[in-house]
Amino acid sequence: EGAIHHSEAPKFGTMLAEEICKVTGHQFLLVLDDLHLIERSMESAALLSSLIQHTPSWMQWVLVSRHSVKKVLGVDHFNIPSLRVENTELDFSLEESAQLYQSIFGLALPLEEIQQLQRQTEGWITGLVLAGLHMDKTEKLGTRKECFIAPPDIRSRLGYYFLQDALAEIPQERFRKIFQLVLLEDMPLPLLHNLFGRESAEELIRELEGNNHFFRCIDDDRAVYNFHHLFRDSLLPLAEQELSIQSQKLLFRQAVQYHLGRCEPLRALHYVVRCGDIPLCEDILSQFGFELLYLNQTRTLYRILKTFPKETISNYPWLSYYYGTCRQDSFPSEALPFLINAQALFADQKNELGLLLANSQLVEFHIIIDGQFNLMAGYLADLEDVFSRRHMSLSLPLQLKIAHALALGHCFLQMDIKKVEQFDSMALRLSKENRLDNMTASVQLIRAYRHGFIGNWKGCFEEVEASFKSMVNPRVSTLGKLFLQMLQVNLLEMTGDFVNYRDQKRTLEQGAEQDLLLQSVIGPFLHIWDIDSALAKNDIDTAERIVNKGLQSSYAATKAHMRSQLLHYHAFILALQQKKKEALETIEKSLELRQKVGGNAFIILNYQILGAAFAQLGMVKEAEDFFNRAMIISDKIGDEFQRISIYAHRAWLRLQSGETPEVLKDVEQCLRHLTKKKCSHFFSFMPNIMEPILELAICHNIEPDYAQKLLSKKLHKGVDKNLGLIPLLDIRLLSDLMISSTDGRQSNIHELTENERRFLYIIIASPGLQITQSLMSLHCWPEKSPDRQRSSLDVLVSRLRKRLSLLVSPVKPMEYLAVEQGIVKLKNCRIDVLQFLQHAKQGRTHARQGEMWQAGNSFHHAFRLWGETGFTGLKVGNIDLFHENVEHEFVHSSKVWASLLVDQGKNGKASQVLETAFRFFPQDMQLARQCYDLYARSGRHNHAQNVLRYFKNAHQQLSEDPQDVEEAVAAFWDICGPEEKGLMFH
Repeated sequence: EGAIHHSEAPKFGTMLAEEICKVTGHQFLLVLDDLHLIERSMESAALLSSLIQHTPSWMQWVLVSRHSVKKVLGVDHFNIPSLRVENTELDFSLEESAQLYQSIFGLALPLEEIQQLQRQTEGWITGLVLAGLHMDKTEKLGTRKECFIAPPDIRSRLGYYFLQDALAEIPQERFRKIFQLVLLEDMPLPLLHNLFGRESAEELIRELEGNNHFFRCIDDDRAVYNFHHLFRDSLLPLAEQELSIQSQKLLFRQAVQYHLGRCEPLRALHYVVRCGDIPLCEDILSQFGFELLYLNQTRTLYRILKTFPKETISNYPWLSYYYGTCRQDSFPSEALPFLINAQALFADQKNELGLLLANSQLVEFHIIIDGQFNLMAGYLADLEDVFSRRHMSLSLPLQLKIAHALALGHCFLQMDIKKVEQFDSMALRLSKENRLDNMTASVQLIRAYRHGFIGNWKGCFEEVEASFKSMVNPRVSTLGKLFLQMLQVNLLEMTGDFVNYRDQKRTLEQGAEQDLLLQSVIGPFLHIWDIDSALAKNDIDTAERIVNKGLQSSYAATKAHMRSQLLHYHAFILALQQKKKEALETIEKSLELRQKVGGNAFIILNYQILGAAFAQLGMVKEAEDFFNRAMIISDKIGDEFQRISIYAHRAWLRLQSGETPEVLKDVEQCLRHLTKKKCSHFFSFMPNIMEPILELAICHNIEPDYAQKLLSKKLHKGVDKNLGLIPLLDIRLLSDLMISSTDGRQSNIHELTENERRFLYIIIASPGLQITQSLMSLHCWPEKSPDRQRSSLDVLVSRLRKRLSLLVSPVKPMEYLAVEQGIVKLKNCRIDVLQFLQHAKQGRTHARQGEMWQAGNSFHHAFRLWGETGFTGLKVGNIDLFHENVEHEFVHSSKVWASLLVDQGKNGKASQVLETAFRFFPQDMQLARQCYDLYARSGRHNHAQNVLRYFKNAHQQLSEDPQDVEEAVAAFWDICGPEEKGLMFH
């Protein structure tokens, strides 16, 4: 896709350094002379600085610069040992100067001549060498009679020296041509033919090659010459002084035409700036400008354009367009007027190509930069109209850009699903066919939001999975990866997976810690999502604090799109606090901003949450009105997600007047959509709103299974035999071995008798948390008769219920431990070991299906439940097998998750997962091998050796026979590749 983006330079430097570190190299020095030449190129400096600071110790750098190296590279210090050598420390002494002339030039100079040269040059090596070259030349010509006379300030007057000495053998009449050459960066032979004629040009080249040490051919194949920059920089002021402005411009125009003929627009633009020909610049940009943007030459193009006055730029459509585009990311407030100006000028000219570019850029601007969706409506319509007629004649990059902009525009403005799909499918096909990974990732982002805006979670998850490999693809930009990461975090919040939301949000924030730009991008979105997740926990104080923080941020102060969202949540919070006046004022502000910026998906959200605010204030008519408005747009765009919230809040509102058919109808619609979408969350979900709705659903047999699932998962509630709601009881076997209630009462499982613990473990190990009385009795008292077994079981159940009553009162304990029709049941309980098994198995299922992101999410859920001691259940009867299954799942899932993490480049996290598993099960051969391989590949050879030692020790504890241990170690090596074996000995 072209050159890397300027913001990617440090990352690519680090990547290159990592590859170099993998090479076993011999120590060598890499010398970079004339480093000051990249002083104005921040990208080159950033790449080099990153490379220097991450290459291995056997690779050493020598940086030679006229200016401060730290200033050139833009760093305060290096994090590696470095030595700084100043000019004064390099200047030669009298003795060193004498040795230079004798050893390099074979000149045994008298002491007085050396002393004179020392005074003239102050020991400056370049000055001494130039003097030596002069004396060597005159010695050979037999013309040397006296000491070389250098100017007393030779360091600053080299131009005159070069004229008097380095060009002494060139006829005076050729000096004008040499001055012309000095004005050129490089000198391709065909260009010199154009300037001077073939014969004259080649004669001049022969003379320069024969008589000038500073003239050289830098490309034999293309016959390109140039002067050493010291020579050129020294003569440049003289050349500009000697040649008239008119003749200089003529020279530059000839250079422009030559480079245009060779399709080298950047070089041509460089000379256009030198000759100040703005109409010519406009013409070049019309032909080649988009190609330069496509190749990520944004910074270079901006450096060229900023040389022109802004007032002048605004008179030309192409200059305006490219100037605005170059400034869009770094200075958007300056960019927009130029983009609007370009669009107007193109429209006046009826320039359809220009209109395509300007309109697409304005669409992207109003979505990505300022969120003013309504302002792009006209641009979007014009863009689609021209593209429908011209798309077949456009280049691939232009087709991609326009299709991408149309998909983006239709997604965020009207949420026209058919049109979004039409254009994002076109863009995806083109980008994949041409292996344009960065564009593919960008299109997949739009496709995910197309699904997400209407609650199609299956489609959204599919796009996230399809784009997941882009997170480790170096051809996808940092900003592209950031947006994909934000998509993942957003999807977790929208689907109510707050455990993974908090974890991945923290990772997102850590990645932006050192980058203020990235913080400004992600911060406002995180505020919105954090407010919604706080409300989902009934944490109104936290939600209000985040709202205030968001409203005080500079981004929210200037972006109506984000401010409107913060305000509608603020209005809802104020309504929950029954602050009616403040809530109504905030509703009005939020509504005004949303009507200004538009965006159908966000209008629905705005109406829905403002309707919920009116509902909390008891303003029935207003609430119903806003719910109806939201529903109309929801129906129009085919949304089935946000209407869940409408049904829920409207049902709650209507329920305040009593249970009516309208209430039950809303409850039914709410549960039907929740079940259909398999979702457990929606925007403005609150337990206080949902609890009465779910209770009604249970009582009226409306999707009862899913309602009960939501009660357990989101509200931590169960259902008693009378269909009333009761708190769940937590039983934790993987961490602190506690039984606890939601109000904080708890009991340590170790306080139970052995039979009580056995009973508890047996029923947990039983399918469906239930077992027949006879089978339970047989497990607990195999030595007793059936009658005595039954009596003992009754006593045991009674004792356990008494213990439970201390935790669950006033709820009756038989709602948790029941005996019904000869079956003992554990009900309304959350058991961590069963949750672990569920999440771990789901993680492996996702992994088998290639759903790597979802697999990681499931594994994260599972492994956060696994405590410091692991599963410490009793090994008795049929729970021996259950115990083994839990341990097997832990080991197996550890291996799978670690492999996924390695594939994602998360070796540190993979090490943590494997280390934890290996600590519990050091005898597992595959686990040991996986641990060993990871350490070996990452160069942690001591850790790798320790793994092998622990593995051997574990088998020594399992068997006293040395032969068994040797066979285990041999088997370990048999499953390791030869590369890993070799690392053992490093």
